Amino acid sequence: MKKIFCLALTIIISLLLLESCVNSKDKRTELPEEEVPATNSELKVTGVYKGNLPCADCQGIETTLEIKENGDFHKMQIYQKGDESESSTFDNFGRWRFSKDSSYIELNYDANDLEILEYWQIIDSTEIRLMDKNAAPIRSDLNYSLKK
Repeated sequence: MKKIFCLALTIIISLLLLESCVNSKDKRTELPEEEVPATNSELKVTGVYKGNLPCADCQGIETTLEIKENGDFHKMQIYQKGDESESSTFDNFGRWRFSKDSSYIELNYDANDLEILEYWQIIDSTEIRLMDKNAAPIRSDLNYSLKK
């Protein structure tokens, strides 16, 4: 009789503990909807950005970056060599996504199954700025921004 009582008590306690685990929520991290901070992912980053980026061996890189709502991107760059006949044009395609913290977007190029990433910091809904290969801001007086 004592064994049955102990077994029943153990089952009841186990069920109560299981029930409390299933129905509990972490109230410490839950914010009311109106207090949830806005993120850059809520900004409309899709669209066409244009600008002239710095170049080490040319006059500049005329850049057009189209961020599409379906997750694709198209980037066209014209390396300006002085004479138009010497200029080189490059078209790149791939997929984009927000970073984990939504502070920048990652461009993943379609390049023979190689993962080539490029990072663009979201300044606001009309401006993005090129970041270095480690997704850190580029510290320079030169203009690395593209604008809608």
